[in-house]
Amino acid sequence: MKRVFLILMVILLSTGYNYAQENDKFGSDPQTCKMNLSLYKEFVRQKNYADAMEGWRVVFDICPKATKSIYLDGAKIYKDAIKKNKDAALKDAYVDTLMLIYERRIENFNQRESVKGRQGFDLYKYRKSDYEKAYEYMKISVEAGKATSSVLQSYMQVTLKMYKEQKIDPGEVVNNFSMCSKQIGDMIKEQEDTNKVAKYKITQNNIEGLFIKSGAADCDVLTTYYTPKFEADKENIELLKTITRFLSMNKCTDSELFMKASEALYPIEPSAQAAYNIAILSLKAKQYSKAIEYYKKAVEKESDTEVKAKYLFEMARVYYAQSQYASARTYAQKAAKMKSKWGEPYILIAKLYAASSNDCGEDKFEQNSVFWVAVDKLNTAKSIDPSVAAEANKLIASYKKGFPNKEEAFFKGINEGDSYTVKCWINETTKARF
Repeated sequence: MKRVFLILMVILLSTGYNYAQENDKFGSDPQTCKMNLSLYKEFVRQKNYADAMEGWRVVFDICPKATKSIYLDGAKIYKDAIKKNKDAALKDAYVDTLMLIYERRIENFNQRESVKGRQGFDLYKYRKSDYEKAYEYMKISVEAGKATSSVLQSYMQVTLKMYKEQKIDPGEVVNNFSMCSKQIGDMIKEQEDTNKVAKYKITQNNIEGLFIKSGAADCDVLTTYYTPKFEADKENIELLKTITRFLSMNKCTDSELFMKASEALYPIEPSAQAAYNIAILSLKAKQYSKAIEYYKKAVEKESDTEVKAKYLFEMARVYYAQSQYASARTYAQKAAKMKSKWGEPYILIAKLYAASSNDCGEDKFEQNSVFWVAVDKLNTAKSIDPSVAAEANKLIASYKKGFPNKEEAFFKGINEGDSYTVKCWINETTKARF
């Protein structure tokens, strides 16, 4: 009998507990809650947000814990109302309700750190004058690492506004950018959907553009902000990458911090970017052999063909500056092959040929024939890349003045249009022109 009694008590208590849970979820009038929940849901499904509003309000008032979708649907309903309503006072009231929806969602379903970001995003979108409050809302989400890509971009927009209005200092702008940049970078790394990756990269570019546009990103501010961080944690790979990236992006590569961070980064993680940074630093120090060494390492480790082409072309220019024309041509040709429809490598090769005119050939005719192949390269450059046409045409006009004349050609038995091979290290065949 005692056992039966205990079983009955458990059943009664369990029933009471379940009833209490049900009552807590659907409020004091479960029937009305469920009916209006079903009613407004159907309107939302049809995207008929205006008709969904009345039933939604009932659910929001009497059973706010029924389901989290109340708040997701409520945001849709009121954003639609804000968008479509022309009355300023009513629109403002709708914005207030939208903000209340976010507050109640946090109250009943928590997720404060992520919800605050969306709340701040919508507040700034629909009421620009409340940018300070929107900033504080989004800050909660960003600092917790819970912001979406759109919130990250909006946060940088409001950061720019706050800085212009002198509400925050340059250091806070740099700190905000550092957080946003890292988080959008992580999203790109972790995302497998190529469409989403493309979207995130657009956001990343926008965030960087806002930072540069802010005016806070000068070399002194960046150096002041990052130097103590560097000194405190010299082996932190992510920090070293951030420092070198930001300083490079803001053209602060002459700074001592950039040099130190680059040199500290390469032994830990010998990446293409780190090798490139050291190559640039070596160039500035006029250590050309070291620069070439690290350019080659950067090329070897780089996977992006366009970036690799950039490195190859810059290496070609270093060889050109040292009058090592054959090596310069080799790397210019590699760069051109790596990136199609790019005229600059061909312009460089033309300059290499022209610079060799006094050294290639045993007489004036042979020396002047070098300008034929130089003009050939310039014609190629402008034919594949219209952006270099102006420079190419200017050089063509200059180089044509150096063409051999008919008298010089006569003694060589060369007529206009004949095939002719330019000698020396160039060793290219062209057509005679006078």
